[in-house]
Amino acid sequence: RTVLRNLLAAGYTGRTYAVNRAFDEGLATLDGVPAHRSLGEIDEQVDLAVIAVPAHRVPEAVADCGEHGVQGLVVLSAGYAERGAEGRELQRELVRQARSYGMRIIGP
Repeated sequence: RTVLRNLLAAGYTGRTYAVNRAFDEGLATLDGVPAHRSLGEIDEQVDLAVIAVPAHRVPEAVADCGEHGVQGLVVLSAGYAERGAEGRELQRELVRQARSYGMRIIGP
């Protein structure tokens, strides 16, 4: 939510959506932007997704983005290269996964 607030506070005026499967079903907006429980609920093409979930949930989020045609990702999650050899391998796998969908990735 902090990322969303910072984006809006910086004056970003493009289309923005908040997506989190944990949102209550009745939630319509979050901080003034449309809120959805999944990318599939959005009727427009999403160009860029900012992923801010625990590292173990990132692959699922990347797959969801790839299946919905998202072209770019910014991954803010910790738990990758900073964890050493195991984390570096997880990061390489993340990059492979994103590339398999033709997506560009920034981070983690």
